[in-house]
Amino acid sequence: MPEGDYEIKVPEGMAVDTDAVKMVEPLARELGLSGEGMNKLVGVYAEQVLPHVTERVIDGIQKDIVATHAQWATDAAEMVKTDPSFAGKSMSDVQQVAAKALDRLATPEFRTFLAETGLGNHPEMVKAFYNAGSAISEDTTFERGGAAPATKSRTDKYYPPAQTS
Repeated sequence: MPEGDYEIKVPEGMAVDTDAVKMVEPLARELGLSGEGMNKLVGVYAEQVLPHVTERVIDGIQKDIVATHAQWATDAAEMVKTDPSFAGKSMSDVQQVAAKALDRLATPEFRTFLAETGLGNHPEMVKAFYNAGSAISEDTTFERGGAAPATKSRTDKYYPPAQTS
């Protein structure tokens, strides 16, 4: 069994993960790995194994993110169909109202943030901006009256014609 600590040399541009070395060191000693053997093992791990594992982990995370964003969009569409606060509006109508709120209240950087993170499709974000857009939109339930009243002469203003019954 080798005595003393292993002197680990890693490829240029990489740092030694001392915690990982401490985990492997007992097995390396049990197997009787020399310092040179340990460095070969660390080199293969650093140059081949670690990049492969890292790539697989990143791919998995990216797939999870894409799936989450797709689920948010599906959930938002379902919410628009079933939530009575949308009063039967289509998803396109809801998005237009929400876009009014974003146009008025959000910075371009915030819009970029929503797009890059996928949070713009989150059901609660859709609902919040729809509600904000509804609050700042013109009131369309106001009923306008008929024609403007006729202009009265000065005399008619102060001495209205007598009412006949």
